[in-house]
Amino acid sequence: MREISLPLPLLNDDQGVEMELKISGLETPISFRIVAFPWNTAEKTTSEERIVMLKNSIETYDKDWELIQIYTPMPESKFIKVLYRRRMD
Repeated sequence: MREISLPLPLLNDDQGVEMELKISGLETPISFRIVAFPWNTAEKTTSEERIVMLKNSIETYDKDWELIQIYTPMPESKFIKVLYRRRMD
């Protein structure tokens, strides 16, 4: 099994999540984090402006975490959610 689905409580648009996964036989747990980055901050933010904002947020994020997934925001969302996994170097 490579994927699991976890139901989460209803979150505010700007809230994030931190999870730790412990796998039997492994000493070190695997950490995941869902981060909410600003997305649609102005009334007339263009798609290109939002993408540049997201790109900058991802590029300056903590390098101990690797990008796993970007979730599609709702049209009216002011934040976009991004899933990270802690690097296990």
